[in-house]
Formats: sequence, structure tokens, C-alpha cells
Amino acid sequence: MNNNSQHILADQTVFLNSDKDWPSQLLMEAQEKRKGLARPCWEKYNSLMESLPSLAESLQVQTRDGIVHIGEESQIDADAHQTVEALIEELVPWRKGPFNLLGHEIDCEWRSDMKWDRVRPFLDCLKGMRVADVGCGNGYYMYRMMELQPEYVLGFDPSEKFFQAFRFLQHFSKENRLQLEMLGAEHLKLLPGWFNCVFCMGVIYHQRNPLGLLVDLYNSLSYRGLLVLESIVIPGGADTCLFPKERYGKARNVYFLPTVSCLENWLDRAGFSEIETVFHGKTETNEQRSTKFAPYESLSDFLDPRDHSKTIEGYPAPERALVLARKKSRN
Repeated sequence: MNNNSQHILADQTVFLNSDKDWPSQLLMEAQEKRKGLARPCWEKYNSLMESLPSLAESLQVQTRDGIVHIGEESQIDADAHQTVEALIEELVPWRKGPFNLLGHEIDCEWRSDMKWDRVRPFLDCLKGMRVADVGCGNGYYMYRMMELQPEYVLGFDPSEKFFQAFRFLQHFSKENRLQLEMLGAEHLKLLPGWFNCVFCMGVIYHQRNPLGLLVDLYNSLSYRGLLVLESIVIPGGADTCLFPKERYGKARNVYFLPTVSCLENWLDRAGFSEIETVFHGKTETNEQRSTKFAPYESLSDFLDPRDHSKTIEGYPAPERALVLARKKSRN
């Protein structure tokens, strides 16, 4: 293994080197995934990361107006700011945000603060809890969870780009209660009963087996553990779901799109109780849109230009539902 690989495996290993009794198979899977970050396609990124200043202390993380701020502009010199700008550019497209890193505004495709504002009123407290964020992206929601004082949050997302974005942010924040690994929902099987709360937002409709995902989420929770589930749904009161023939909103990786009633039935059949849909509304173009930091097609390009109630393929335009559910008690 070359020096670059060793550095990547050692970097931000709160999870890998923690004193928690993580299953050995999970550790091996996480380490194996990290080896891919030494491939030539990441050479420029890794070189830029090496040139960032090493800070003795973590920079303050706070949220203002939905923007996760990490540090202040005055805390690094002009050369370091150029490196930060270059790394931000290397990580385009930025999907979830917004962030402000040392004075650099990162306006992401998704105004994820809007989704968090829908979730937050139903989270009385995460203090001392073990939390998972399945499909966490670059970690925006994980940083927002810090306001609620969890013991730790483990993010699951197989994307190398999201991992690298998180690694970049963590270089400055050094938030030791957060860890992201390039693991998928299938790795939850290795952590039965581990988490007090699991977030799974914007994931289930990408799964070929949505009920299987819900069972894995259920089994990963401790008794009375809370699931926070968010999904695209289709309109209607019937217990049905849409299975697009080829694409949905130009995406090939969208499979089952349920009505709210159908989604609640899935949760019930996976074993959950106290199922409650706390939000149901349309996805609007002010929440998902193209930006300088995500300069590609976005929601407005996925809708029928003559009728925004339909996707470009003629399916119902995306609505979103936020559902809370709990793992049943022992009895």
C-alpha cells in the first residue's frame, strides 16, 4: 500500500479506531471501501487535501439561517483559501447543503435546510443517543443533528464523492461525534439493535427491495427506537405504488414509488408501530434546483415543461412524505 493509501485509511478514523465494539466484518468492509480513494481519479483531490493547513484545534460549527458554518474567513491565510476554493470545485456537484466553509458559500442543489425544518419539530431530543443516517450524502443532516447532542452519528453512503466532501469538511470541524463510511444499507445487518434513532431520507425509492430495507432498518434499532423516513410518494389514497417502466424524472435508479397509504402499510408489515405521516407535500423547484455548485439538470428539467404536475415521462410529479415510526417494545 502506498503512502497516500495509508494516509486515507488513517484520516478521520473516529469510527475505525474508536473504543466501541464494532463488528470486525464492518471494520473490514469500511477499510476495503477506503482503498478505492487512492485511485488516480482522486490524485488531484488527495494532493490538495495534503496541502491544507493542519489546525491544532477544531473550528467552530454553527448553523445560521439553515447554513452550516464551519470556521471564519480570517482563520486561514490567502494560500489556504485558494486551496479550499480548488477543493470545493473538485467536489462539484454539491448535492446537499447549504454550507459556509471559512467564508466560502456552497449553495448546493438541494436546500436541505428546508427538509430539516420539516423534521426538526418532531425531534424532541437526541441527547446521548446512537444515531444512524442511512444515505447521508455529504453529511449535512449529520451536522444539523449536533444541535441535539447525540452520543454519535454514523453516516452510511457508498458514494466516494460524498465521503471525500465529508472528509474535507471534517478536516476543519474535527467533530468527533460524526463519522461517515462508504457503507450501504445492507451493512445494517451487522449492527442489530445498535441504534436508538435511524434517519433514512431520500433512499427507499432507490431500492429494488424496499420492504427488505425497512426490515433492516427495523432490526438495526433498539427497542422503542425511532425511524425517521422520508420518501418520494405519488398522489392518491389507494394502497398502491408506481413502478416506472424505464425512468422517473430521467433517473434510471427509481423503482417503487408508493402512495402515503402504501408506504405506511410497508412500515406496518416490516414490524413498525406508532406510524405517523407528519408531512406530505409537493417537491418544489426552490428546494431542488441547479446552482453554481451543482450546474447540471435538476428538478425543473425533470418535469413536463407544459404541465409541472407530471414528470417528463408523464408520471405524477414528485411529492414527498415524512413518516415517523417506532420499533415495537419487547412485549
